[in-house]
Amino acid sequence: MKPGDNNPLIFAVINGDIEGLKMIINQGAEIDSKDDFGKTPLHYAIENVEKPIDDRAEAKNTIMTEIVRMLLDIGARVDATTRFGKTPLHCATENESITMTKIVNMLLDNGAGIDAISRNGETPLHCAIKSKNIIITELLLRHGANVNAKDNDDLSLLHVAVSTGCLQIVKTILENDARVDAKNRNGETPLHCALKTENESITMTKIVNMLLDNGTAIDVIDRHGAIPLHYAIENKNITVTELLLRHGANVNARDNNDLSLLHVAVWTGCLQIVDHLLNCGADINAQDKTGRKPIFYSIWNGDLKMTQLLLTRKPDIKDNPHLLNIACQKGCMEIVQALLEHDADINASDSNGLTALHFTALSDFFNDFELPEDGLYNCLKIDPKIEPTVVRCFTLSHYPNEYVFHLTSYKTLTNMVDVFLKHNIKAIHMPSICNPDPNLQFIKGEIAKLLLRNGGNVDAQDINGVTTLHNAIKNEYAKVVEALLEHSPNVNLETKINIAPLHLSAIKGIRELSAIVLGKGADINAKQKDGITALHIASANGHIEVVKLLLECGAEVDSKIEFDNEQCQMSEPLYFEPSDVKLLLYKGFWNFAEVSDITSLHLAARIGSKEICKLLLSNGANVNAKKKDGTTALHIAIRYANVDVVKLLLECGAEVDSQTKNGITPIHLAAQRGDEKVIEILLKFGANINSIDMYGRGVLHFACIRVCDNDMYCEVGCLMVCTMLLNKGANVNAKQKDGTTPLHIAIQSYHITVTELLLESGANVDSKIENGTTALHIAAELGRISSEIIRFLLEFGADINSVDDVGKTALHIACDYTWGGEYVGKEAIPGLVVHIVKLKAASLFVSDQNLFYYNQCFRLHQTTLLLPTTRSTIRSPSWCVRWQEFRDFQDDCEHEIASMKCEKIIHAKLTFYDILVRSQSSLAIHMRNENLVQVLESMDIADKFPVYASMIKNNFREAMERKELLEQESRILYFLFTEATGLPLECSEKILSYLKNEDFRMLIVAFQPLTIRNPNEKEFCRSPKKFCRVH
Repeated sequence: MKPGDNNPLIFAVINGDIEGLKMIINQGAEIDSKDDFGKTPLHYAIENVEKPIDDRAEAKNTIMTEIVRMLLDIGARVDATTRFGKTPLHCATENESITMTKIVNMLLDNGAGIDAISRNGETPLHCAIKSKNIIITELLLRHGANVNAKDNDDLSLLHVAVSTGCLQIVKTILENDARVDAKNRNGETPLHCALKTENESITMTKIVNMLLDNGTAIDVIDRHGAIPLHYAIENKNITVTELLLRHGANVNARDNNDLSLLHVAVWTGCLQIVDHLLNCGADINAQDKTGRKPIFYSIWNGDLKMTQLLLTRKPDIKDNPHLLNIACQKGCMEIVQALLEHDADINASDSNGLTALHFTALSDFFNDFELPEDGLYNCLKIDPKIEPTVVRCFTLSHYPNEYVFHLTSYKTLTNMVDVFLKHNIKAIHMPSICNPDPNLQFIKGEIAKLLLRNGGNVDAQDINGVTTLHNAIKNEYAKVVEALLEHSPNVNLETKINIAPLHLSAIKGIRELSAIVLGKGADINAKQKDGITALHIASANGHIEVVKLLLECGAEVDSKIEFDNEQCQMSEPLYFEPSDVKLLLYKGFWNFAEVSDITSLHLAARIGSKEICKLLLSNGANVNAKKKDGTTALHIAIRYANVDVVKLLLECGAEVDSQTKNGITPIHLAAQRGDEKVIEILLKFGANINSIDMYGRGVLHFACIRVCDNDMYCEVGCLMVCTMLLNKGANVNAKQKDGTTPLHIAIQSYHITVTELLLESGANVDSKIENGTTALHIAAELGRISSEIIRFLLEFGADINSVDDVGKTALHIACDYTWGGEYVGKEAIPGLVVHIVKLKAASLFVSDQNLFYYNQCFRLHQTTLLLPTTRSTIRSPSWCVRWQEFRDFQDDCEHEIASMKCEKIIHAKLTFYDILVRSQSSLAIHMRNENLVQVLESMDIADKFPVYASMIKNNFREAMERKELLEQESRILYFLFTEATGLPLECSEKILSYLKNEDFRMLIVAFQPLTIRNPNEKEFCRSPKKFCRVH
């Protein structure tokens, strides 16, 4: 919305329409009406005055002047304020022109408040000075404006004037007796402010002279403890620095961080100022709060001339090893030489035990990154992963909360700058990004030679036992390594955790480096903590050439790593030392309780390096070497899906059925991972598909375990592997020691399609775990997918009346089950209740317990329980009909039962109702009628009897299974029921009829060893209703 859109008066002012303005006023418009910004027509008339640059602007200004006069004449409020507290006089003083001078006079003549304060505490005189409006400044002062007025930041008019750099205004303010030493909120005087600005050196010098001539105090400190001279030096203003020193400024003044003037001058790198300060008596050995002397900063900046200048004044450098250390680390050859010429202690060590020689092999520091503290905080909050390793942190600036961070890596610096640029976080000094000096390797090598020629200790160790050779190898400083090896270092010196230089060269994977170290007599089988050798490290990191070299030089191929139990609980990487050097071994990745006796072959198998495995095996590595938990390289290769390594190990004689202490074989792991390809390979090499672990778990058990979070991938992979295993002869009803079958595990793992596959493959739907739990009990506890699983189970004949060891049915569990305080069994209830409705309508048995909870469901959930529509097939029910239609559903069931009773199958005396309710044994006899079987197999039962189709199909399927069992095992049945028991045939038949197929099969297996003495004596036949013996 444009100004004046809702205010005709303001609109007329902006457009310079004097006649229209008069007409609106005559109609009674409010002369001081405000817009959304709190501006009145008078504000807009003043703001629309332009600096006269052409006739058009001059004409416009004349009109606006007339409008201002007219508004004032008819009584416009001369001190009306905007939302920001600005009066028309504030607005008028911000514009320098002859016209505006007239308007200011008009406002003052009409009683405008000359010292009116805006919301930020500014008076009109503040605005005039900020705009460098000399004429209006003088005008306001002649009318008695307060020359010492301050804004909300305690900035006086003189503070503002010196910051603008306008000499005439500064002179005018001083001539009107302004307080020359007034302090702002930060304790800064006008002299501080003058020297902090970036005015031209000549202008600044004149302003400083004016302030000095008016008696300003020269050594006043601000809230940071800095005097004005600190800022003059920081801005490299040589003239002002000399001027202040001539006026008696304290040459050894320090700020709150104990930074002296000399510290700041050295940091800025201005030789002339430093020389002048020293000539004036500056203390060359002054220390800041971190204990650093000025010479430290010259070395840090790599400033040779500055360092040489300071050294001529003989600073105390003997007790400060940091100086030589930093020069070596930054690769400043000339500075190192200069320090040595001035007797720097070459073997002095810092608090970490590091000598100058150590620093020749350490990473160099990169550009300083200077930023506000809140900037760093915001940066880390945006991306905490880029948090730098801060190795030096000190304050140099005299503004609040500004730090310089020296980063340990070029990548960290680049990342931080990228984040700052992306999120527009202001940094005081944004370093230029440039590639590290490519000559640094050579320079550091030359520095190392220089130190060694001057008596540097080649075997000096820091507090962790690390030598220069360790660091040089770690950071790949080949030139430094060469320099060290020329002076015969002890190549077998170990750190406190037994790391030798050879271990580090193995991590880097540089064959030449490892060869040099070995050539100097390194122990090839040296072990660090936990027994890790160079061969382990090279194998774990996939460094083929180094592995080859180590084996050629006689490395022990089956040397073992031994972690203790405490370490096995960790999931962090194994660090060699506090730095970033680490072995790519993870103590949690084995997934077994005991991690010990790890060989190089195990490590190579883990990373999937076929070449390294070949090298190790060709050099005699034990292909079946076991860790303490019994895991072999084959187990590990399978666990990490390294197929090529699996093939190689098997071809080299790996035991295909090798068991861990828990009895887990390779094919178990392959099944658990869902790796069809590996399973095929293992079976090709003779893996036992029915092997079991110590808990009785078979391959199919492992295949049904959920091992990933991706539901779709996990489900599809599990289905494919289970299908393959079943086709290869895996036992679908294999039981663990506690009775758990693959079906139980598939349901517990939420594998819906796998559950269906197992049921279709003959899984015993009512098999029980040792606590009496069936698959239906487990499904009742699943929550979100229980309805789908329950549907499958009931379709395949699950016994809804089955109880566990505490006497609970599946419906009982569904009604009671909660998880974490949330009721989750409700998903299972509809399917179970529907099945009970169907059983009742068919006059089939329903237990008292199920009837009790069935009635409870009806009573408690009569408005929320959902039932399937009768028009949908049972195969894919639509859960959309509420409990109010329960009676309709029950009527449909009864109607369908009546239809089944009336409809006979072809010419047999058998109805569909008979197939629904008769026992398996009774139906098995009828299944000998091939015509009957053919009709049932071809008929679309789901279309004819949609409610009971699944139950009819299941009974038919089980009757066919019973028929096949009876035909195959008639001799055993005869022996059991006639000879062993002496019971009549009719009685035997009755007993057998009560057994389900699974129980029947178990009975057959139990009596399998019992054979008939002379099987030729008897033949067997079966009448439709009984067994008969033929002699």
